[in-house]
Amino acid sequence: MLNDLLRKQHEKIGLSIEAAEKANPFVAMTIAKRAAVESHALIGLVIDEIEKLKAANDAKY
Repeated sequence: MLNDLLRKQHEKIGLSIEAAEKANPFVAMTIAKRAAVESHALIGLVIDEIEKLKAANDAKY
């Protein structure tokens, strides 16, 4: 599940970056801001999942 989410978000952010590179500076800034927000949210999800895995591993031992 996490892998699928990471792949989809990675692809989406990559498309945003490509669009920003092709856009005029004002549009590119808006697209880049959106990509940054999406990246931040994605990193938050990764951190949450790592903490869950660590907690599960700690509970076993």
